[in-house]
Amino acid sequence: MIFWSLVFLGSLILLIKSSDFFVDASLVIGNHLKIPQHIIGITLVALGTSLPELASSIATVLKGSSEVVLSTVVGSNTSNILLILGITAIVNGKININLKELKRFIPLLIISVIWLIISCFDNVFGRFDALVALILMAVFLATCMYKNDIKEEEEIITETSITKHVLIFMASIAAIYFSAVYLINSLQKISAMLGVGEDIIALSALALGTSLPELIVSINATRKGKHSVAIGNIVGSNIFNSFAIAGIPALISPLIVTFNVTQFGLPIMAVATLLFLLFIIDSKINRLEGICLTSGYLVFIIWMFYNLS
Repeated sequence: MIFWSLVFLGSLILLIKSSDFFVDASLVIGNHLKIPQHIIGITLVALGTSLPELASSIATVLKGSSEVVLSTVVGSNTSNILLILGITAIVNGKININLKELKRFIPLLIISVIWLIISCFDNVFGRFDALVALILMAVFLATCMYKNDIKEEEEIITETSITKHVLIFMASIAAIYFSAVYLINSLQKISAMLGVGEDIIALSALALGTSLPELIVSINATRKGKHSVAIGNIVGSNIFNSFAIAGIPALISPLIVTFNVTQFGLPIMAVATLLFLLFIIDSKINRLEGICLTSGYLVFIIWMFYNLS
């Protein structure tokens, strides 16, 4: 227990520092390519911080534990909204939201939730479900490519600077990936030592571990005044999780969906998404709303361990 606790702390420190470099490098590269900040958040940052989910999902399928994948996806999406946005709003006071930036992506976020619920209804996420999910993922990426009329400040960047930041970007992704992998492994070991069921671990500890990059990146981005990056990171990560993290492993082997996911995880994820949509109507998530979201996550965890373990 002591060893894995030390691994957890070491991985967390590396994750915090590497994500800070990741945000800075992503913004510089995006500005160099004239990409709006919300698109940077919803693509580069979101895909980068979702690497732990993708890696762990493929690994679990290859190990024959496919039931862990959907538990991780559903748990991660729930923690992204309730915990990550909640803590970010609490730490920074509020998160400013430009609804014009999000209007193209909110329908896909809603569709991603609905499709997960429909696909998991028969307790199997099969190859057909995966193909539809990946087609929807392609639609999401195509949507990101459309030009918009939102003007943002540009930064003057030299070729030397962009080369340096590309290298930092690549190195920070690798650091985020490996630190998250060891963080996930330590969480799994610690949870197993406590005698908690595997799908419960996936819905909670594993999902939380794979969501930590989103948490650190969102806090750092908001602290730097890049609120669009923080919101885009969460929206993009949830869409990417639902379509790609579930879809890619399911092409390898159909995914088993457990009773806990269909009867408990998916409804909570749907409620969390609904809360997010309600809270952003006034173009911000304030500290009180952040407290509500975080409290909801704590109730989710406590209720789950009390009733399902």
